[in-house]
Amino acid sequence: MIRALLLVLLCLVAGPLRAADFTVLESGRGADAVVVQGSIEAGDQATLDRIMKRPGGISFVLLDSTGGDLVEALAMGRMIYRGGARTVAGPWAVCASACALIWAAGVERMMSVDAAVGFHTAYSGPEHEASDVGNTMIGTYMRDLNYGWETIDFTVEAAAEDMQWLSFERGWRLGFEPLDLEALLAGQNGGRHLGLPPSTEEERRLGVRLARVFARRHAEGRRVAAEESTIACYDRLSARRTEWIETYCAVLDGLAGR
Repeated sequence: MIRALLLVLLCLVAGPLRAADFTVLESGRGADAVVVQGSIEAGDQATLDRIMKRPGGISFVLLDSTGGDLVEALAMGRMIYRGGARTVAGPWAVCASACALIWAAGVERMMSVDAAVGFHTAYSGPEHEASDVGNTMIGTYMRDLNYGWETIDFTVEAAAEDMQWLSFERGWRLGFEPLDLEALLAGQNGGRHLGLPPSTEEERRLGVRLARVFARRHAEGRRVAAEESTIACYDRLSARRTEWIETYCAVLDGLAGR
């Protein structure tokens, strides 16, 4: 059920998003999501609070941000943690700095093999000097999320101009326990990453193009066009058929028939 819902949500978000930093996606299957994209700024926690309190709540928070306001990010993370939502760094997303701290708050944390999740020290001022106050705030926050001291050290170790990028192997060792999004969607290994290779460039281009076409047509409510997208998915990807692609096409098929 979770992988089907994730595929629905990822299909719907594949096209160009609105200018707003927050986009609510309704899956139609009882598990809605919010996309947080762009710089984390003052007032974003209030926006997320309103979204999380909507009827039915939010099950997934999809993140694509290079960071921003630390105080806002920590407040957003606590909100997600209390609400029991899952966090997702999807295909080709960059979730770094303050965004990574939000990602760490998910009741389950998912990332694509093509995503980048990175941490570095808190800093202040135009010279980007390390902030003891900011790092203390991060440490308290991470402890509240039940992470250990080794993990906390990892999150603040890199300099402000540098980044500690999270791998699946390191993530499991540090207690983040990141689920491999592609393995999860394919129903493999309970979402545990087992060294699956990233998509080829050809698969990326074709997958993104098809998903964007489908997302646009689905948003316009054109069922016939949605059925055409499903047929195109099966036909054009048949030469490179994998379990993940078959699942993707099957979800398009299900949406087209709604």
